[in-house]
Formats: sequence, structure tokens, C-alpha cells
Amino acid sequence: MMNIPGYEIQNQCWQDEGTVTHRGVHLETYARVLIKLPRSGLGEMSRLDQEYEIACSLDSNAVVRPLRKERYQQSSALIFEDDGSKPLAEVIAREPMTLDANLEIAIGIARALGTVHQQRVLHRNLTLDSIWINPRSHAVRLTGFYLARRMAYDGQLLYTEGRLEGPISYMSPEQTGRTSRGLDFRSDYYSLGVLLYRLLTGRLPFDASDPMDLVHCHLAKRPQAPASLDPDIPTVVSDLVMILLSKNPEERYQSLGGLRADLEECLAQWRTHRTLAAIVLRKRDISEFFRVSKKLYGRETDVADLLSAYERCARGAGELVLVSGDPGIGKSVLVNEVQKPITQSRGVFISGKFDQYKRNVPYASIIQAFQQLVRQILGGTDAEVALWKERLTTALCANAAVITEVIPEIELLMGPQEPVPDLPPADARNRFNRLFRDFINVFAKNDRPLVVFLDDLQWADLASLSLLLLLLKDQDTPHVLVIGAYRDTEVSASHPLAMTMDELRTSGVSLIDLKLGPL
Repeated sequence: MMNIPGYEIQNQCWQDEGTVTHRGVHLETYARVLIKLPRSGLGEMSRLDQEYEIACSLDSNAVVRPLRKERYQQSSALIFEDDGSKPLAEVIAREPMTLDANLEIAIGIARALGTVHQQRVLHRNLTLDSIWINPRSHAVRLTGFYLARRMAYDGQLLYTEGRLEGPISYMSPEQTGRTSRGLDFRSDYYSLGVLLYRLLTGRLPFDASDPMDLVHCHLAKRPQAPASLDPDIPTVVSDLVMILLSKNPEERYQSLGGLRADLEECLAQWRTHRTLAAIVLRKRDISEFFRVSKKLYGRETDVADLLSAYERCARGAGELVLVSGDPGIGKSVLVNEVQKPITQSRGVFISGKFDQYKRNVPYASIIQAFQQLVRQILGGTDAEVALWKERLTTALCANAAVITEVIPEIELLMGPQEPVPDLPPADARNRFNRLFRDFINVFAKNDRPLVVFLDDLQWADLASLSLLLLLLKDQDTPHVLVIGAYRDTEVSASHPLAMTMDELRTSGVSLIDLKLGPL
């Protein structure tokens, strides 16, 4: 039973990915209010608390600010004034929108988002449900700040999500966490492009029921231009939307001021002439931040070598590629450059990093990489999680506890596991190695090759090197590519890594060592 002291909760008005909103009445003042609650099963206590904190801190009339926060069960409820505003999804469902109206809304969204970005907040949740329209004043305001993040002073958010978080249909390629880039304000520009595409065409750029298929579309596929779907959409407006939907942030608009200027020029011409001609887009599109390009120069041959190794892995060859060089030469940057094309081809890219102060912790970097993979899976749908649970149960049988003891996150997929019998050390090691091979084969398939990037191999523990040696020599673990980066100045002929490399070569395992020199 929904109950918040002092309020009568009435009918549900709408819901989005993480919240549900009801109409209600404040029992003391009889004021009509909107009450936003966490959706059942999704109620992370911090989500609405975060929306309250960020929305209240923003100094802008273009933000829907909560009146107050109330305690609701084990989470929070947000109380908003009910001024008649409705989500854009409800507005466009009631009546067809003209081009004039769509351009006005687009200008309003760009203006509202600009005030948020000026206060260094990245929204990350722009959808038809997070845009509220007042039917009388036509004012556009933003809500749904429960995924928002505060940005650094250079407009950068220097992390990538380990799991999908947010509405996937509106998600920028970099927000999927499957590229080597952090987020900046241009991620919201991509989401705005999806919004405008939906307004103009009545459909989303990509239509896929499976979340991973949607992620692949955002990373690799170019949507049909709006003008090709509806000839009544002017070409210049279609081009503007396609600029926002560019995969590379450098190819999108670089400022909301530049976008607004183009939208306002389109609206003025359309109202005057009912046609759009001779409009040159991006004339006033000047970035508000100094940004260093993320493009990698001078390593084209090395990138090609890594991608060739990946293609061989997809055909069934297990392989090890080592990237060596001095500290700071760009080893990690080089490997991260291939993450996006690997993900675009439906490969799975995970990474871990060895620590010189944790060399006594067995498998530390390998565990870190597979924890990342588990988080990606848990970000999928219930059906996908159930499928992975079934596959892991079939592969590991009654011995799953051997893996969950090392990677506890696996229990989030499989549930608690029965303890396994104790064995002498050599037998226990053999059992672990066999089960870990079976565990990896659950994820490494010909249609989804597995790429494991292990950084700072010069600090790898002996257990990790032994496991890598076993896996790469074993012909029963195809479709696995291991990429390792190490400082060759710290690896002598007697170093465990050098000895492991020698044994792999002797065993006939394909091993490529890319030595990076200065640019």
C-alpha cells in the first residue's frame, strides 16, 4: 500500500525507466501535486536523493525543481508542483506535431539543456519522459536528474560506466561504456539528436528489442536520415539531426549555442517562406571548452596488427599480443583504441590492471577483468541474466563455488553455491584451471570473441602467468585474444614474464610483441 503521511496518492500519470509519477493532493493545503516514486525493484535509495540534490542546486527556471523530499518505504519520494505540465511523450501522443511546433520544442530543449550544462551538470537521461511541456505557456523544462553527473571544469567526465545505466534507446556510443572515451556534454547532444529524430519521424533511429543489439546499433550503424523516411522533412533539418547523431563526438555540434542558432534560423525561414533554402549549418558553432582531440596519430600499423589478431581470434585462434615500451609511451592508449571496433563487431572487451603493491594477490588483474564482464551482464534484461545463469550452471555444474570464491560477483548471476570438497594443493590447482577454462568458454564464442586486456604485466603474479600459460596452450579455449602491456625496461631475461613468453613460443602458441617507440 502506497502511503506518504500528509498526502493522498491518486492515479498514476506516467513512468520512465527508473521512476513512476502519481498525481496527489497535499492534505493540509489541498494543493495538487505530483509525487515521483522509485519503480518497484529499481529503487536504489540514492537515485531520487540524487535527483533532489542536483535539481534543487540548479539555478534555472528550465529545471523542474522538487518542492520537497519525503520518506517513502526504504527510499525517497519527490513532491512537485502540479502546474499542468506533461511529459513530451504524452504531448505528442495526443496530437500530430507540425514542423513549427517541433522546431519550437527543439529550441526550448536546447535552451533548457544549455542552462544545465552552464552549471556543469551532464543530464545523461534525455528522453521524451524527461522533457516537460506546459500546455498553456508552452515552456519547456527538464526533469529526470537521477542519472545526472557533475562535470569537471573542462567539461569532462573521466570515467566510463562498467554497466549500462540509462535509457539505451537514447544513449550515446560513449555512454554505453563500450568505447575508450569518457563522457562530456556532447553525449547529451547525441541523446538530443535521438529526441529530435523521434519528434520528426515518429520513430527512434534504431529499433531492436535486445539491449545488446541496441548498443551495437549506437556503436556501429548509421540510422536512415529523417528526410529519407518522410520527404516533407526539410533536408537541412534532417542534416542537423544527423550531425547530432554522429558516432564521433568531434563530428557533432560542439555547442548548444551553435545548435540553437541553426534551429532558430530554420524556424524563422519556415514561418516566413514555408521552405528552407541556403541555410549553412554550424556557422556559429564554437566550442565552449578547449578540448584536446582523442584521435590517435602515428600508430596506424600497430592498430592494424591488433585488429588482425582479433580477426584471427574470431576465426578460432587463441593468441597473445604483447605491447611493450617505456612508461608513458602510449601502450594503454593504443590498446584502448581498438576497443570500439572490437565492440562494434560484437566482440567482448574486458580489461584489468596489475598493481605492483598487490603482487601477492593471485589472479588480481584477471579477476578485475571478469568482474567488469559480470557488471556488463547484470546491466542487461532479466531474460539475458537468466540466459547467462543457465549457461554458467551448465558449464560449471556442482563446482561453481570454485569460481565464485575467486570472483564473488558470479553469485549475483548464479546465486549462492554449495562448497566444494577440499583437495590437495596440486589437485585443487588443476581443478581451478579446468573450471576457469570452462568458465571462459561460456563467454568466448565465434560470434562473440573474448578480448582480455591485462595492463602492467611486468607486475603480474606467478599464479596469473601460470593460468595464462595454461589457457593459451590449451586448444580447447578458442576465440580468446589476450592483449598484455608491459614496460620492457623492467623485464629482464630472468623475469617471470620473459620466461612465460619463452615457454609459449616453445609450445607453438602464436605470440606477437609490438614494441612501441617514440612518436
